[in-house]
Amino acid sequence: MNAREELALVLANAQRFRNGSSMLPSAAHVSRLALDDADAILAAGYSKPRTITTEAELESLPVGSVIWAFDFQAGDSNSWQLFDDVNELRDEDGDLVKAAWLSSAYKDEHSSNRVLLRTNGHPITVLLEGVTA
Repeated sequence: MNAREELALVLANAQRFRNGSSMLPSAAHVSRLALDDADAILAAGYSKPRTITTEAELESLPVGSVIWAFDFQAGDSNSWQLFDDVNELRDEDGDLVKAAWLSSAYKDEHSSNRVLLRTNGHPITVLLEGVTA
């Protein structure tokens, strides 16, 4: 089942539940209206959050993506966004980075307002995927 069908089934079942009907067994039974609603929601930018667990998955996310992750060094969870217009931000080896995960939660704690993401293998929830060029 693709994202459109899954969302249409959720919408159709919500409507049926409000009307006191039983749940639909599959996406094959959803109405054209539910499919149209799903199309509109997806066109507006909705994407179902998903979990990633590897560095390769994290590195494959496009600029603009937003994640919810545990920052191992800070010891807490926050939202992070991938930017490619960072200035004078360096990695652990002192090399300039071209893109970085930044969190507004650290605006006052760090003078640079730019903190590299350090997940140390914890699962990451992708809240929004950026648009690929």
